[in-house]
Amino acid sequence: MTRLPDFRLETYFSRWEFTARHHLTASDVKTMTLAELLALADDKDRDAFENLSLGYTETFGDPALREVIAETYEHADADDVICFAGAEEALYLAMSVLLGAGDHAVVVTPNYQAAETVPLALCDVTGVALDPERDWALDLDAVAAVLRPNTRVVSVNFPNNPTGKVIDAADFTALARLCDERGIHLFSDEVYRGLVAEDRDVPAGLLIQAPVDRPDAAVTVADLTGVGALDAALASAVVSALLTES
Repeated sequence: MTRLPDFRLETYFSRWEFTARHHLTASDVKTMTLAELLALADDKDRDAFENLSLGYTETFGDPALREVIAETYEHADADDVICFAGAEEALYLAMSVLLGAGDHAVVVTPNYQAAETVPLALCDVTGVALDPERDWALDLDAVAAVLRPNTRVVSVNFPNNPTGKVIDAADFTALARLCDERGIHLFSDEVYRGLVAEDRDVPAGLLIQAPVDRPDAAVTVADLTGVGALDAALASAVVSALLTES
C-alpha cells in the first residue's frame, strides 16, 4: 500500500482550526444550518429529504444524486458520475487509478496540498507555477515543455486555490487539446466551481465541456464544501468514464 507523506496542512488545522480565537484560514464559505437548507426546498424536495433512508446506497452513489450532478455538465450522464465522502477521497482514488510507478504527472501550482503529495507518493511529478506577474496566468508552453513520453496526468485547479485565478475558455480548451493529442488525462479540481462571475468567458463545469476526442480523457472533481456552504453533506463527485474502465 502506498504510504503518503504527513498531510501538514491538515495537521496544522487539527491543532488550531477549532481552538483559535479567530479563524482567518478558512477556504470555505460560512456553512448553513439544516433548517436554513430546508427553507430553500419546495414541498417535494422537503418531503424527499424528510423520508430519506440513512442506510447504505449503491456503490457509485445514489442514482438520483448522480443524475442531478450529471445535469450540471453538458457532456456527461449519470453513468459518468461516482460519488464520494468528500473531494479528498475522490482525488486519492482518481490518482491511484491513473498513476503508478514509472509514470509522470504535471501539477499546476499553487494548489491544495494533496494535489501534489498524492501524485508524488505514486510517481515522478513536475510542477508548473502560475505566473504572479501576469495575474496568475497559466503558461501553456511551459506545460507542453515538461511533458514526457510517460506523462499520464496533467492536474489543474480552477478556480484556483488559493489565488482565485480562472483561465478563460479558450486557454482551457487549448490545454484539453494538448493533453488529448498526447493521450494524457487532464484532471480538473473544480471544488470552487460556482465562484465565477456569470459574465466571465468560462463554461460551467470547465473540463467536461472542453472538446476532446477521447471520452475517458476528462476527469473533474467537485463538491459542496468550497462554495456550497454544506460541509457536512460531503457530496463530492468524480465525473469520468475512465474510473469504471481502468
